[in-house]
Amino acid sequence: MRFDLAGSGESDGPSEIDSRHNPHGADMLAAIEYLRASRGFARFVVIGYCLDALCAIEAAITCASAIDGLVCIAPPATAEPIQTSPMERLTRSAQSPANLLARLKNPATMLRSGGKMIAALGAAKAASQVLPTLEQGVRALANAHSRALFLYGEDDMLRREFAIAERELFATLSDEARARLQIEIWPGNVHSVEMEPAIFERAMNWVRALAPGIDS
Repeated sequence: MRFDLAGSGESDGPSEIDSRHNPHGADMLAAIEYLRASRGFARFVVIGYCLDALCAIEAAITCASAIDGLVCIAPPATAEPIQTSPMERLTRSAQSPANLLARLKNPATMLRSGGKMIAALGAAKAASQVLPTLEQGVRALANAHSRALFLYGEDDMLRREFAIAERELFATLSDEARARLQIEIWPGNVHSVEMEPAIFERAMNWVRALAPGIDS
């Protein structure tokens, strides 16, 4: 079943901005319940891309026991996005003598940079913490003995987020759970139209290996 989230495409309901803190997991649960009631299906395989993958992960918190497989393509992984910080920008500027001299000649610019760095400390702390939705969903999948594939591109900004999740979340799982929750890191950037055919071909090949004979 392929469906639009509430308020998107052909789906009714209020239009809301999708975000890592509002991934609409209830929509995935509604789709699963519909298939249960209308078709009698009991086991499910789910594929999601970016925020849609996070939608599926949020649904797994509630229904992981019904999910045999989950393909998550580059979902957000930390409580806040990782962004280039004012400190990083200032450090890069300092590598250029001309830029550094220009900043030193303009105290107002230096003060603004300092204020931005202080304001960024809270956001940087949140960006170093695993997104609760991801942590709860991954642990639910691990406990339910489900299988999953997490796929990221090495050059994606979201890859930097997932590196934190690998260290703080996946590394704490049992070896048996880690074997079921597979991680693939591709070269380049998977967030591009050009990469989509290869990404979804990989997703379907993974699904077919999990459930031979499944319709494509």
